[in-house]
Amino acid sequence: MPRSLAIALILALAACSDPATTEAPAAFGRLVDEDRAPQTILKEYATGVTAPVSGLISSATEWRRLWGAIHATRQPQPPLPAVDFDREALLYVGLGNTANGATPLIERVDVYERGAVAQLTIEVPSPTCLILTAIFQPVHVVRIAKPGARALRVDRHEVTRDCR
Repeated sequence: MPRSLAIALILALAACSDPATTEAPAAFGRLVDEDRAPQTILKEYATGVTAPVSGLISSATEWRRLWGAIHATRQPQPPLPAVDFDREALLYVGLGNTANGATPLIERVDVYERGAVAQLTIEVPSPTCLILTAIFQPVHVVRIAKPGARALRVDRHEVTRDCR
């Protein structure tokens, strides 16, 4: 088999790989909680989070700070949901200012001894969709089992939502 054909075949097979099967770095340690369906705490589209962000929250102080940023444009702010930070953590993703109707969805979270790997799907409307011409700041926050450390990897992929 010619070398260029072998390389093309390898690249084609790699392109077909499932993004949900990516491996965590060895530094994350042993898998503690695999493919736990994350519980959504908050999914908002118009927020005060104007820059792209993602992270793990492991304290009530950090949670109050993020809650305040998310609801900076609303008065009064809604009550802060309770979280047991002795057993749980929160994972959040925000897309920042976006005018294309994109929405983040944390679909899967694998929790390791020293961190977490999240599978993030960003849904983008197809050109056939009618979308409001406005700037939004979508944010998704989910509850997960608390990892032993704060390392985080977010594997992102986009899907086009057909509106027909």
